Amino acid sequence: MTAHTPPTPPFRDPQLPFAKRIDDLLSRLTPEEKVSFLHQFVPAVERLGIAAFRTGQEALHGVAWMGPATVFPQAVGLGATWNTDLVRRVGDAVSKEVRAMRAGDERVGLNVWSPTVNLLRHPLWGRNEEGYSEDPKLTSAIATAYTHGLRGDHPTYWRTAPV
Repeated sequence: MTAHTPPTPPFRDPQLPFAKRIDDLLSRLTPEEKVSFLHQFVPAVERLGIAAFRTGQEALHGVAWMGPATVFPQAVGLGATWNTDLVRRVGDAVSKEVRAMRAGDERVGLNVWSPTVNLLRHPLWGRNEEGYSEDPKLTSAIATAYTHGLRGDHPTYWRTAPV
């Protein structure tokens, strides 16, 4: 008698279109498992061979909240520099620190929650320090620079995935 190896589920087949893989995975998850995926810290789904993972990291001015790392000025301070090259270099440093943290803990995700591109148009918004400016042109230029730094320069593989 020979042992039977179960077929690879479609969601694990890299040859299939991404949409088919997602549809297959979603059809296999229970409602409770789907809800658990809405949290930053996602538990394992052992029956499907999915390890626990973290969906992302806040990386607006560094990732020191996760452990030893550089703390950069808040976004509004970076915007005040009007220096896109400096901000790109800050993004580059942050992405390298995220990668270094991941090397020590595979649960550290490469999806980084940054930059914030809300315009700072109302002084009562409680999170104004997270945006770059009230000016759309400056905000766009600085946010683009930070995003490029976070992604890195490789033409295919991003160092992190800014969102």
